Amino acid sequence: MGINISKADSKPPQKVNHISLRASDEQLEIIESESRAVRMNRSEFLLHRGTINDRTLRRLKQERLSQDEYAELTLIRREYIAQGNNLNQIARGVNIANQEGRSIEVDSKTLKEIAAANQLIAKRIQKLGAKS
Repeated sequence: MGINISKADSKPPQKVNHISLRASDEQLEIIESESRAVRMNRSEFLLHRGTINDRTLRRLKQERLSQDEYAELTLIRREYIAQGNNLNQIARGVNIANQEGRSIEVDSKTLKEIAAANQLIAKRIQKLGAKS
C-alpha cells in the first residue's frame, strides 16, 4: 500500500542555511538593479540565478549547443558583463565631473568601435539561438 501525497500537501523545503558574501559597489548595484527589474528581493534573485538559471544553461548546453558554441556564448556573456561594469564606471565618472563643474572628453571613435563589435556579437548570439 503506497502513500499518495498531493502537491497541496507538500511543503517547500525550509530555508535554514545562511550565506554571506562580499560584493563591490558596482556588483551590488547590478544585483539590486536586476532584482528590482524582476520584482525580487536580493536573496530571491541570487537564489534564482544560482539555481534555476544555471540548471537551464546546463540543459541548453547539453541539448542545443556544441561545447565550442557554449564556450563562445560564455565568453560573450563575460564580455558584456565587463562592458557593463566599464559603462557604470564611466557614468560614475561623468556624474562626479558634472557635480564638480568639470567636463569630460569622450572618444567617439572608440565608442563607435564598441558599438560595431556589439552588433557583431548580437548577430552571433542570434545565430546560436536559431539552432534551438
